[in-house]
Amino acid sequence: MFAILGFMAESQHKAIADVISQSIGLAFVVYPQALNLIPGGSVFGAIFFFCLVIAGLSSAVSIVEVFVSAMIDKYGFTRQRMVSLVCFGGLIGSIVFATHAGLHWLDIVDHYITHYGLVLIGFMECIVIAWIFNLDRLRQHINQISSFKLGKSWRFMVRFVAPAALIVILFYDLYSEIL
Repeated sequence: MFAILGFMAESQHKAIADVISQSIGLAFVVYPQALNLIPGGSVFGAIFFFCLVIAGLSSAVSIVEVFVSAMIDKYGFTRQRMVSLVCFGGLIGSIVFATHAGLHWLDIVDHYITHYGLVLIGFMECIVIAWIFNLDRLRQHINQISSFKLGKSWRFMVRFVAPAALIVILFYDLYSEIL
């Protein structure tokens, strides 16, 4: 990736910072442009996008499988029916990304999920695990099956330090977004 971008910057007589894009623009805009500049770029482009397809499919399988397995275990649905429902829901939910504004929608959704969604989910997980579940029992279980043993300070970290750090990250992101 860096070699291709360096080649692109050199061939266009620009600084690397001027040819690099953030987010999905790097993989779907800048990288294809760079591949067009090198000899045999179409072969490398085909390999690169094949790798992206494989990465996407393996990620999709792992995401779908977690939800489907939980629904099968909890409610006894058949695997075929549950996979079909989840994938159909994903199809309906992703139609907006196939429009002309799809890259913009993807960038917006990616920004808000990574900046706010993941931090909020992590905060809620800390609260649920530390204040609702039996944290000492969880620590004992982890110590039984792990080669790395958790001390008593782990309880303090999960109850206070991790949620506080996540709140700081959330407020910093909000502050940066507003100003």
